Amino acid sequence: MPLGGHGLIIPKSMVYLDMNPYTALGLRGNPFVATDPTNPVTDPWIDRGWSAASPLQSRQLVQFIGVPGSGKTAHLKHWQAQTGGPYCLHPTGWKRFKLPAVHRITYWDEANRIPFILLVVAFAWATLTRATIVAATHTELSQTARLLGLRVNTIQLPPLAPEMLMDWASGRIQAVRLPDRDCTLTLPQAQAAAIVLLANGSWREAANQLHIWAADCARQSALNALPNQKHLPSIASRTATGVGNPSQLQQPISLLLLGRVPA
Repeated sequence: MPLGGHGLIIPKSMVYLDMNPYTALGLRGNPFVATDPTNPVTDPWIDRGWSAASPLQSRQLVQFIGVPGSGKTAHLKHWQAQTGGPYCLHPTGWKRFKLPAVHRITYWDEANRIPFILLVVAFAWATLTRATIVAATHTELSQTARLLGLRVNTIQLPPLAPEMLMDWASGRIQAVRLPDRDCTLTLPQAQAAAIVLLANGSWREAANQLHIWAADCARQSALNALPNQKHLPSIASRTATGVGNPSQLQQPISLLLLGRVPA
């Protein structure tokens, strides 16, 4: 056993817990750390029926419509990886008053922010050059696009389902497994359903909640591995008794999603 401060003998398991609590689950780290905070759900890719990109110069608008966090950006970037072409995230405020890019194929994110007059000009130019516009939007753009001569393909992204979340979570977990250890972390269907409910259909929020859930599982599993250690209450239960982040008190404590340990 290693020596701690003042000559105290510290169990190796306690040192391991301080270094990486995920080791107790057979993992290198938290599977749900977002490598791209703006687009957390592309890896591994889950086929939802629209994995193949539209062809270039098809004189059409393809619009992805869905609630915030439903995977619109993920589809745009997945298609862009196949076709190339610029990806443009349209900002809010005065910066949105800029003519949108139009190339053989162009990806517009948050296209609903484009001022109407600039949208008309961009659609007209897309028609003249037979361009393909792939847009992520919260509002319908089809009427304006058709009036200006573009064909329209509307893809309404369905709500996030527990089974879909379980498939995605399984792939993320497998990606960070330690090769010489058994992995004990799995997402039960009841837990997945609870996360989907809490996330309100948003992949982004579901990924955040999975990050919290995995952190709490790692913490509890590491504590279980320590000899003669009483289980500390999970952060979810401590929140229920008034300890923890007050902003989380209104969330269903029974979901056991609120534990936060270093990722």
